[in-house]
Amino acid sequence: MYKFLIFLLFPIFLFSQEVKESKPMSFYYQFRYYSKINPSKFFQEYFVLNIEDGKSVFHSLNQRKNDSITDVALHESDLGHTRISFVGQTKTFITSYVFKKYKENRMEIIDNIGKDNFQYSEELLRNRWKISEEKKEIQGYACQKATVTSYGRTFVAWFAPQIPFHDGPYKFSGLPGLILELEDTEKRFAFALVKFDPKNSETFTYPKYKMSKLKSVEKKLFLEAQKNYAENILSRARSFGIEMDENKAREIRNRKRETIENE
Repeated sequence: MYKFLIFLLFPIFLFSQEVKESKPMSFYYQFRYYSKINPSKFFQEYFVLNIEDGKSVFHSLNQRKNDSITDVALHESDLGHTRISFVGQTKTFITSYVFKKYKENRMEIIDNIGKDNFQYSEELLRNRWKISEEKKEIQGYACQKATVTSYGRTFVAWFAPQIPFHDGPYKFSGLPGLILELEDTEKRFAFALVKFDPKNSETFTYPKYKMSKLKSVEKKLFLEAQKNYAENILSRARSFGIEMDENKAREIRNRKRETIENE
């Protein structure tokens, strides 16, 4: 799956002031999570950052597939089916969709807990970065180093002024150029741009399941509800007719506790 993302190479494009934000742009990132217990092993998946018309959305390709499967399953449930199938879903580390609105200096995060969909808001990470003079080349682009302490960790970013988008992976933005690489100082969470083509981008399509019946809450309340749900994952799964033993439930609980945000 996603074989086109295996090679960490992408062609160099010369951007100019003629690039307009109204034109859809898609940037694909590889994400790796290294376990604190066993740093030699890592979990990997791919994400896409869609930028268009003064705003962007960042989400997992695995999660987008999972949401499509969930759309079908919930539709069958509404029709009265007692056993519904989630076959085909795959693991994803980040289930949320991050919508950044540059002009409003805000981002909206949309995520689900079970069948319920939630939305909470945060400010963009503007004016929090410390830009250094250190530079390096990444895939032919002259990049500059910047650091920020946020979400309970310190992150190092390498951004490319040649690519004139003040954006990047996950919730990170606000630098004078696109972030090509980002990693926390403990080297547990890492993003790297692996593919983009200004001439071949896609417009983001909203998943029906994720965007329906949104409940607006404070971030703190969402995180508390998410934790409580994870602790009861076994009974929740069985209520959907999904067979799960305690070992699997424990694995899911432990994975949910490991997050990029350590606050």
